[in-house]
Amino acid sequence: MFTCDPAFDPNGPRRNEVQSWCDANKIRRDQIYNEKSASKYCKESRDQVVEFERRNRKVLTGARVLHDLGGAFKKDPKFILDERSEKVIPFPTEQHGELSVLDNKLNAVAKTKWRQERHNADFSWDAFLLFVELHRVDQESISSWWTFNYLLNVPHLTLAAVEKRLKGQMDGYLFDRSSLTATISNTRIWLQDHDEVELVYEGDLVDDELDGPYWQ
Repeated sequence: MFTCDPAFDPNGPRRNEVQSWCDANKIRRDQIYNEKSASKYCKESRDQVVEFERRNRKVLTGARVLHDLGGAFKKDPKFILDERSEKVIPFPTEQHGELSVLDNKLNAVAKTKWRQERHNADFSWDAFLLFVELHRVDQESISSWWTFNYLLNVPHLTLAAVEKRLKGQMDGYLFDRSSLTATISNTRIWLQDHDEVELVYEGDLVDDELDGPYWQ
């Protein structure tokens, strides 16, 4: 988690509260990076990808990496994650929305759950909550999304099979792509099946100092 929110400053006045959130929800404090900036939006950057590569060198070694064509993933003409991986495959813009398991499946599920649970009062807690929800998406679901997106369960891959999958006509995925109604319904079914753990929230501090122009 990369954030410009001063609440996540490891030396700031809310450091103990943030640590209690981490402890209660099984999040390591060193997974949260506080970038010193007056900005309200922490933009994707090359430094973030470099740090991701540093922390995950072991699992990236020999891996096949798929990511979008964002400039943050490149240093000069070379992809940053190409140093240890077996191969880096960048998604062209046209394919990214359909193929990225992170963007079109995992993020959508986590954000739907997050919208149900967030307080809309303490924005720092709400930001942390989204981070928690991303961790709570289970591996079985993630694996099934890879199977679906890449047609791994289709014996004979054809253009017709791809077209059917895009239209949602295979394996019970029946929905009109001109409407999000059925997609939202499918997500709610998933949430009902996977809602095993109650989120832990310790409450806002009485004197939380959230009355300045930053929070307006």
